[in-house]
Amino acid sequence: EIEVVGFASGELLRRTAFGVAVPEVDFVASASPQVLAARLQGRPLAPAGGGAAVGSLQLWEPKKLQKAAVRFCTDRLVGNGAFKFRRSAFRGQEPKVTLLAPASLGIFDQALPIDFWVNSST
Repeated sequence: EIEVVGFASGELLRRTAFGVAVPEVDFVASASPQVLAARLQGRPLAPAGGGAAVGSLQLWEPKKLQKAAVRFCTDRLVGNGAFKFRRSAFRGQEPKVTLLAPASLGIFDQALPIDFWVNSST
């Protein structure tokens, strides 16, 4: 239904001065628009072209649905205290957020910045 894949684009052991600012790890969640709409049902979204909200998420533009999914996942990841929010980038072609995975999660011995995407081809 939803597939999540992680990619490392550099050597995590070779930390640079900007190691906490520049993510070298990407997580991409992939799902069909129908699955995203079903999972996001009941969440407020801005409809295509602005205007009043309508009941069915099936009517939303794919980019709006993608952005809503990134926001929803970010709320869940940050809300439970597992990750810390760093920044978002919603104006580009592929919306994403940068999160910080603290060392206390046991993923890495230092805080690790990651980029999170939904249905991204990047």
